[in-house]
Amino acid sequence: MVFRVDAESPNRDTGYSAGDVLNYEITGVTEEDLDNFPLSGTVTLNTDLIGFIRIPLRIDQIEEGVEVLAIRVFDEYAEGTNSMEIRDGAWTPFNHWIVGENLEKREGELMEFRLETRNYPSGSIFEYTISGVDSSDIDLPMQGSLSIDEAGVGRVTIPLVLDGVPEDSEELTITVEANYKTASQSQVIIDVEPEADDDANILIEPPTFLPDTPGYYAALLIGASFGKSYLADYFGIARFLCAVSDDLSEVTTLIVNSGLIEEQLGSAENDAWVRHVYQNCTGFEADRLSVLVFSQLLESGEASRSDLLEMAIAVPSLETQVDILGLQDAGLDYVPFFA
Repeated sequence: MVFRVDAESPNRDTGYSAGDVLNYEITGVTEEDLDNFPLSGTVTLNTDLIGFIRIPLRIDQIEEGVEVLAIRVFDEYAEGTNSMEIRDGAWTPFNHWIVGENLEKREGELMEFRLETRNYPSGSIFEYTISGVDSSDIDLPMQGSLSIDEAGVGRVTIPLVLDGVPEDSEELTITVEANYKTASQSQVIIDVEPEADDDANILIEPPTFLPDTPGYYAALLIGASFGKSYLADYFGIARFLCAVSDDLSEVTTLIVNSGLIEEQLGSAENDAWVRHVYQNCTGFEADRLSVLVFSQLLESGEASRSDLLEMAIAVPSLETQVDILGLQDAGLDYVPFFA
């Protein structure tokens, strides 16, 4: 796009000379519309008292319709304006859409969405937003990002939380907005009511690992105290104790008093005990500050090991460490407890 500045018109005696510098200012567009060209600057008159402002336009791959670029040329004595229309150039149409892998999923299962794109390069990042549910309903941020592979496909897997709260079915919607286009898709979350263990059949009925059931708490207690690898060995007795005890503190006290944790550690030191339980709950080694804080609580008598163990089973990452979702889906082959 070229604008000609003619300082001779309409009269030859305008007072301008070759080499004079005039200012220009562009409006109606943004810098993104121009190809590395400033929105304001100067133009120098040649021997014919003419100057040219050549504005390179960028093919920005965005469907915008007609835009009007206006230019004002001025100095302290006079000014002039003109404008031209900018129309979308030849461009490759980008597109994206979302596909729900299932129409519905139950709480405790994984809900999957597939983002399919056209003409975007591999590795492109897309922002998504989840709506229709609360953050407590899913084990994933309500906003995030995903990238696409060489086939132009990206995936979002959303773990649905087993919240144990009776409620109506909910509709989860995921939305991706890119390049001025919005795509969304929805799936239904089917509520799952807890199936509490029956104390009378606690020794023979298959366990459930839904929240607030003996099997759920037994798995967390074993995971925090000994690690996931001990689930099969201790689940029978732990599940029974959780079912018949009035308070979880009774079970944590029994575990602590058994000395099995110290036997596994080969140490009775508070620091070693704290590091052991911390790593079981988080999957990471405890930092020095955490070890210091919890050890001081124990040494000062402000908390007991039973208290800390009861606190540990409330750590959110513990469910991941013991794979509660996997246990609920596949069950557990465990050593039964016989009274």
